[in-house]
Amino acid sequence: MSTTEPNDTREMRQRINRAGYGYERVDGKEMGPSNLPPAAAMIRAVLTAAEYQGLSGEDAMTMLAYNALVGYERLHDHVLQEAMLNPSPPLIVRRPT
Repeated sequence: MSTTEPNDTREMRQRINRAGYGYERVDGKEMGPSNLPPAAAMIRAVLTAAEYQGLSGEDAMTMLAYNALVGYERLHDHVLQEAMLNPSPPLIVRRPT
């Protein structure tokens, strides 16, 4: 699969479903050293919960988008907190003369 961004919502949904079941990454890139794409566990959990609740495909994708955005916000907060609590010293690079 190419790494170009899909323009069609059906292709986007197919990529999400394939990633949720460990076939490939959502962005179409090669999978890393692990067997599952990075987002596979979250995708599979959200789609399973949506199916259990009897949600439509559109509602399932809304639920997935919401959970992805919440995860992004938590990651952003964590990165900011780590940057404030554990600042790295300035790096001085000198060229050999």
